Amino acid sequence: MATPAKVLDPTVSTGVQDLARKVAAGAAWMVALRFASRLLGVASMLVLARLLTPADFGLIALATTVVALVDIASEFNFDLALIRDPRAGRPEYDTAWTLIILKCLGLALLLAALAAPAAAFFGDPRLEPIFWILAGCVLFEGFGNIGTVDFRRDLEIAKEFRFHLYGRLAQVGAAVPLAFWLRDWRALLAGIVARYVALFVASWTMSPYRPRLSLARWRELVHFSKWVLVNNGLGYLRERIDQLVIGKLLGPAPLGLYAMAQEIADLPTSELAQPVARAAYPGYARIAGEPARLAQGYLESLAMLLAVTLPAAVGIALLADPLVRVLLGAKWVEAVPLIGALVLYAVLRTASTLAGPLFLAMGRVRIEPALLALNLALLVPLLLAGVPALGLMGAVLALSVCAAVDLVLRLSIVSRLLALSLGRIARAVWRSTVATAVMAVLVAEIRDQLDGPVLQLLVGGACGAAVYGVTLFTLWWAAGRPAGAERTLLVQLGGLFGGRWRTGLAEAPPA
Repeated sequence: MATPAKVLDPTVSTGVQDLARKVAAGAAWMVALRFASRLLGVASMLVLARLLTPADFGLIALATTVVALVDIASEFNFDLALIRDPRAGRPEYDTAWTLIILKCLGLALLLAALAAPAAAFFGDPRLEPIFWILAGCVLFEGFGNIGTVDFRRDLEIAKEFRFHLYGRLAQVGAAVPLAFWLRDWRALLAGIVARYVALFVASWTMSPYRPRLSLARWRELVHFSKWVLVNNGLGYLRERIDQLVIGKLLGPAPLGLYAMAQEIADLPTSELAQPVARAAYPGYARIAGEPARLAQGYLESLAMLLAVTLPAAVGIALLADPLVRVLLGAKWVEAVPLIGALVLYAVLRTASTLAGPLFLAMGRVRIEPALLALNLALLVPLLLAGVPALGLMGAVLALSVCAAVDLVLRLSIVSRLLALSLGRIARAVWRSTVATAVMAVLVAEIRDQLDGPVLQLLVGGACGAAVYGVTLFTLWWAAGRPAGAERTLLVQLGGLFGGRWRTGLAEAPPA
């Protein structure tokens, strides 16, 4: 194991800061994509949740969970191999495209064969036509243009922003009007189909690359991606095994309630943590051979991640009741206690998000599958015992216990690989943790003093954001303005408003 420098020299610090800015800029675009997508999603959810029932949402969630599980079990993520290899050219791109087509063809045939058995297993005949339609979507997806990988490889995240936004626009544009007409699950399914079509069209119009059928580099790509395949299968099973168990044991209506609660509680992870992790991987890959820079880069990206996700998660938990009543309506109010409980799971999972991209960038491809397998070995028996005994809360408890164990293991491994003490990791995130605690006390007090869910949501959210920001930057200033999340956020805000902040950032010492 390489021994990183105990004290970073100025060139290392400058290089890390430049990389942090690039990663932060990429993450900012990815977060903007997520927020734009979420704004559309929230707008459509306001309509769909009032027109459709939890059972409608549960039926589609069950079908897409099974389909995605089969899909992810055969997903090699050749895009990661192309991003990681700076010498990748036409032979690698064409081979990746051909392998994806073959995979999607096989997957579509498998889903078609599973349609009737799946409907019989879950006891709902509506699942059979849904599986047939989704099988066609998967086959269609395989012929998308592989050239879109360059959006991430070249850190052209603005293009990736537009690419995925087109898919979301098509999904919302199809689902909402049809919900008024059909008033059932078919509107949700139509939105999914529209998204597949839009992404296919966008891939060929946005990228000038024109792939050809080839298997010239299949050995190299499969060799790198075989562990990614194992990782994807285990990772997705861990993400969705709770919904499969709930759908089988409790049925579509409880599953729909649970899925909606999980989506709301998971907003900080899905809309903030995942974009940051997606943008961090190319940055980590570029400095994987420089332990000192990689360690500092990991600390800065972790600090930035928690600085934005931790207060958002706690705020959702504190304002879950007015949030549900305002956005979803009274028929979803049973989701409120689930949202509050699921936030703990979301926070634990968010804190471990960056470990996976780090392991992959360092070439330690076996660590992530091993951790996922261990997590599943603990999670499955807890779910099978907890759901029959405690219902939906049993699933929440199982997820939280496993996420806590997983976070401890990941931080321990990262500490060893990068020679980072746990104390140094704690010092990178303590300010955001303290600021979040101060915010939580204030929001809880304000919420209890206000009447009406709209007032609670608006005033509580605004005051919480203001108090968190003031507390965070006051602590940062008192600590001597060290390198970290606060400096990165200020630099990004300065760029947004057309200039640099006059705060002496360039002279601030590294963390």
